[in-house]
Amino acid sequence: MQHSQGKMYEDDGLSSNAIKDKAYTLMSFNAKNNRQALTFSLKTTGNGYVDMPEKRALKITIHNWSKQPNSIEANGQKIAEYNWDKANNTLTFDTSWQMQAMTIKINKYKKD
Repeated sequence: MQHSQGKMYEDDGLSSNAIKDKAYTLMSFNAKNNRQALTFSLKTTGNGYVDMPEKRALKITIHNWSKQPNSIEANGQKIAEYNWDKANNTLTFDTSWQMQAMTIKINKYKKD
């Protein structure tokens, strides 16, 4: 995969005029993969809604990840704790999202 994208719509689940009133959030996810890194960009649009969480806990799992990564960063801050499962070729880590523009970068493989 070189590029992928997706969106997720969310509102309070009660308002019938959420779109008209812009009382929702639309979360956009983009991923780009190259030889050096896998980079995710996250952003939101919309005005949000009453009682919307200020931040989200994210658990990210990357499938078919064949080697231990060199490093993982969220908005330039190193994520030190992650799990690379060699047997299942998965990479899993946790981070939080403040619902503002965010970049997650997985710098590819440690040198053997």
